[in-house]
Amino acid sequence: MGNKIDLGNASWTLAGWTPNLWKLNVAAETGSSQKAEIPAFPVQLPCSVQMALRDRGLLPDMYTGFRARECEWVENRHWIYECRFEAELAAGRRYEVVLPGVDAAGWVRFDNVIAGTFRGAHREHRIALPPGTGERRTHRLEIIFDSPTRFAGQFGDSSKMPVDKPRFYYTWDWIPRLVQTAITRMPYIADCDAPGWDFDTLWTDADAKAGTGEIFLRGTAGGIGELTVTLLDGDRSVLERRITAGEFAAGVSLRDIPVELWRPNLSGAPRLYRLAVAGGGE
Repeated sequence: MGNKIDLGNASWTLAGWTPNLWKLNVAAETGSSQKAEIPAFPVQLPCSVQMALRDRGLLPDMYTGFRARECEWVENRHWIYECRFEAELAAGRRYEVVLPGVDAAGWVRFDNVIAGTFRGAHREHRIALPPGTGERRTHRLEIIFDSPTRFAGQFGDSSKMPVDKPRFYYTWDWIPRLVQTAITRMPYIADCDAPGWDFDTLWTDADAKAGTGEIFLRGTAGGIGELTVTLLDGDRSVLERRITAGEFAAGVSLRDIPVELWRPNLSGAPRLYRLAVAGGGE
């Protein structure tokens, strides 16, 4: 949670490729540059490939009739989300591309070089970049999605079920097959050497008899001596607590928090709270 380059304001595009063709600079037979099968078009992140294609008129309404079947060809392509952004990456400092939500596997290419791979829709991924040079320039970031897992077990093969994507994509009861490929949360560039902090563990619990809540948090803090933890009910502060970097590393339980506990379905409107952690000027 230190200094970061927000890519939310960058202009993103999406293109569909014959699998692995994007790895070749030129065609061996003709010497010409390789081209995407679905030429790049603008998209607004976060978004799925399927919804972007539907909005572009390249897919039918997959929620009508049997038209989900007409969308299955999307699984048989590689999809590239691309943006270009101008930034100065300080000389000698370490940077990472952070992918908070990607569904589900592929490669990250930065300035035309493969920086790393990712797999799994249920966790964050961090890809190390080459050290900065101190030069302000335009950088190119490509998030390249591989074709998804063909099928996810079940029907006697539950032990073979992979965990990199939600199981319900692959049919379940009345649900048709619709295997999403998507960026579900906005990527960013993190400065690993800047003062900052990050979570290793975060969970909540409740004391039903007392009607109070509990928050446990643990993580790492670099270059920061103290963090402020605040729980907010709208604009109202329910809890504010300062913890040291050492306490954060060991793990801190914040108990007896006066919150309204979650109600069972149809038993009242649930109340949502927002947790804010600040340190090092954030």
